Amino acid sequence: DVRLKAQEARRARHGNTVCLQEPNVKNGCGGLRDYQGLRWIAGLLYRAAALSALARHGWLRDADVARREAAEDYLLRVRNELHYHTGRAGDVLTKHVQPAVAHNLGCTDRSLSRRVERLTEGRISMGWPARRFLQPDLATRIKRCWPA
Repeated sequence: DVRLKAQEARRARHGNTVCLQEPNVKNGCGGLRDYQGLRWIAGLLYRAAALSALARHGWLRDADVARREAAEDYLLRVRNELHYHTGRAGDVLTKHVQPAVAHNLGCTDRSLSRRVERLTEGRISMGWPARRFLQPDLATRIKRCWPA
């Protein structure tokens, strides 16, 4: 319950949507913290950090695990590129660095706006898997598996 309230507060601070022009790839909605939350659930309930533990117990399908792991990997790559291009640790994908990050992630269109558009499309589609899974009904599911 406390973890879900903290997640809700974090999302509210960072826009509570994956559709932001300058998203926080770590703490924003559908960001790396949401994937960390999935791993936290696997650890709490099944003493395993792998998302496959959630699939073995019926929380996710195997295809969902692969999709979520690919999404988490994509967000880590975005964040690493962000750090590389800014020369420092940071989590907000600002507009001025988006074309360079997009280019290094394979969005090589000549048009800078098209590069950013493709990066945004990828980030949004990758953020949705975590966001959809970490919804308010999660507290009920956890309580059923982990009674007080």
